[in-house]
Amino acid sequence: MVRVSRLAAVALATVAVAACGKGDKGPDPKAAAAKYDVAPINAKVPEALKAKLEFVAIPVSDDHGKHEEPPFAIAAVPKGWTPDDIFPSQFNAPDGDDHPGFGDSIHLSLTCQGACEPKDWEAIADKDLFAPNVGNASLKVLKDDKFEGGRLAVISRHDDFSDRDEVQIYSAFWKKGAPRMLWCNVLLKGELSPAADAFEQACRSVQMLTWDP
Repeated sequence: MVRVSRLAAVALATVAVAACGKGDKGPDPKAAAAKYDVAPINAKVPEALKAKLEFVAIPVSDDHGKHEEPPFAIAAVPKGWTPDDIFPSQFNAPDGDDHPGFGDSIHLSLTCQGACEPKDWEAIADKDLFAPNVGNASLKVLKDDKFEGGRLAVISRHDDFSDRDEVQIYSAFWKKGAPRMLWCNVLLKGELSPAADAFEQACRSVQMLTWDP
């Protein structure tokens, strides 16, 4: 399963961010989450999936509060999805008939890609995140959107084992002079693929609390 290995490699590249140190806690995470408007994101969920897929706003940290790491962002994630045991800022769909999309995930991470210092984040994102995926001839690029302070690509891949078309979303966001950049990557294995627009909007709508380590 090369696809899973590729996503795991992306996650492993970002986990070192926790070692970069801690900065200012910024705005109050609970208050920011309470004010976060998930309505535009939920509006993009297809009618056929609305009963089983609802986005909620939560604070996101690299350790999900296990070591008092302050949240770096407020993000919309599907209700009922749980933090990964290894990568706590990755949220996985639960198993069961009431939870479509088992094996799907949304992973948010601040990455230093080495030393936590200002860099040419656009060039780094192009090289480390987009070139291996957008440039992969075995994948179908549905969207590759470059904009000020970020880039987002939506990719489709047919999985022969499940006979389903999977959707992968890769996105990077940065601020000039910031010591880290944000990655938001999504894997939809089939049943939730029609909701790709909602997941894309969730990545685009991440509210940063701090860029600092």
